[in-house]
Amino acid sequence: MPRGTGGGRGTGGGRRERREYAPAPESEFAEEVIHINRVAKVVKGGRKFHFTALVAVGDRHDRVGLGYGKAAEVVDAIRKGVDEAKRNMVYVNKHGTTVPYEIKSHYCASTIILRPAAKGHGIIAGGSARPLLALCGMEDVTAKFIGSRNPVNCARATFQALKRIETADRIKRLRSGEKLDAAGRFVAEESRAAAQQAIAEFGAEERAAQAGPEPVAPRAAKGAEKRREVPPSDDDDQGDDRDEVDE
Repeated sequence: MPRGTGGGRGTGGGRRERREYAPAPESEFAEEVIHINRVAKVVKGGRKFHFTALVAVGDRHDRVGLGYGKAAEVVDAIRKGVDEAKRNMVYVNKHGTTVPYEIKSHYCASTIILRPAAKGHGIIAGGSARPLLALCGMEDVTAKFIGSRNPVNCARATFQALKRIETADRIKRLRSGEKLDAAGRFVAEESRAAAQQAIAEFGAEERAAQAGPEPVAPRAAKGAEKRREVPPSDDDDQGDDRDEVDE
């Protein structure tokens, strides 16, 4: 019997139509795995293996994040690292395509030095620094590691260095003697914002006082009139009759 005439299983006996899946939406962030490590935990029945993933996430313009995930499978560890990196996203201050000035940062036994470079110099960095610098939009920079070359410590030292880069205006205000609060914000700006909020609240109270009390709704007034016109009940008449008999 020829194929496709209904002799096989199914209703038509022909080829099945392929399902077309919609493509996943493209994310605005790029992801890059810096390091994957296998760790073992000794338990009563033997050793239990897990995987750790160090992941960098950025938009290749001015934002970057670093995350560290751990799970029983590599895919789950990378997913956890990406989620943590997106939560820890920071804004990086740049001068064109390089860092505005030389900066030095420490993390545990690792130290990194970031130096600005001319246009077209490229990213001269290795290990854990290159992915972070590329994902935050840097194109011309030189990085040098001193001390431990542990990839996790080197990545965290690079991330701290990028967070510590300040703008020229902020450095100028700090050198002029302006104070900072515990959160790293200027005290003068906080006081100004609090004063503006107090002025806005005072103005709203004044406008409410000038408008006067709100008029009573007509439905509420009709309800009050109905309550006044309710006739006395039979129980009240019986109580008056009893009073007269007692007298």
